[in-house]
Amino acid sequence: LAWPFLWWALAELLVGSPGLQVRIEGCWQNCGWGAQAGTVGGCGSGLRGTGTAVGGEPRAGTVGGCGLGLRGGKPLPSQTLCHEQPEPPSHPLTDSLPSLLFPPRTQTVSVVATYQYPDPNNTFSREPFIVKFSSPKSSKHKGQEFVLVPLHTPPSEAVAEIDALYDVYLDVIDKWGTDNIMFLGDFNADCSYVKKGDWGSIRLHTSEVFEWLIPDSADTTVGKSDCAYDRIVVCGSKLKKSIKPKSAAVYDFQQAFKLEEAEALAVSDHFPVEVTLKAH
Repeated sequence: LAWPFLWWALAELLVGSPGLQVRIEGCWQNCGWGAQAGTVGGCGSGLRGTGTAVGGEPRAGTVGGCGLGLRGGKPLPSQTLCHEQPEPPSHPLTDSLPSLLFPPRTQTVSVVATYQYPDPNNTFSREPFIVKFSSPKSSKHKGQEFVLVPLHTPPSEAVAEIDALYDVYLDVIDKWGTDNIMFLGDFNADCSYVKKGDWGSIRLHTSEVFEWLIPDSADTTVGKSDCAYDRIVVCGSKLKKSIKPKSAAVYDFQQAFKLEEAEALAVSDHFPVEVTLKAH
């Protein structure tokens, strides 16, 4: 089944041995795992997870006006944020408005604060909705806060919007006093949308502050194309130290579920990208 347009970012906490792990997954474009995915803001959605998976019959209640189906009928975590953009984007490109879903495991992480970037220069077509999370303190782990900044760029504005994430970086530091920030999403950051000659004008790429976890050599697309459109970028010494080595990857669901290309494209024309964080 082809699901309607939905952009989401998932922050999922996993309790593992020897310590606490944070798994970050992103999926963009026409998302949906499983033929019976529930709905989020009217969009078909299923989120891959380890442990409690999301997706299934749309029989759960609503959160923030967004309906969500959970496999096995498990309730949505109390701090799940379901954000639907209340007004049309600054530069309307399609009839679809973005929806974001952040379902944290509340026993291991909590939502500290949220805000939508005000975009004073009117650069973004979809202004980033920013969330700060906190992992709890314990006898073995120090508590840590980190920020997620999701972005889905329109192809024609990819260079300008990726560069403008540097301004978002400065805004988060000014507002919350932390530089432990992860930028993630469908940046359209490759092939004809961001060419080799464009990288020199993108501050998020030229500054040594940022680490790009999904390399230019990656392929995040389903089908014949070979482009690293979807990215995860991190900054902040504490957040960088929390990254599990070699955990940043593209999740090839076509191969994992042994799908034909047409079946995979019915789910999405992009693969999700993911990374694992470990508490320290």
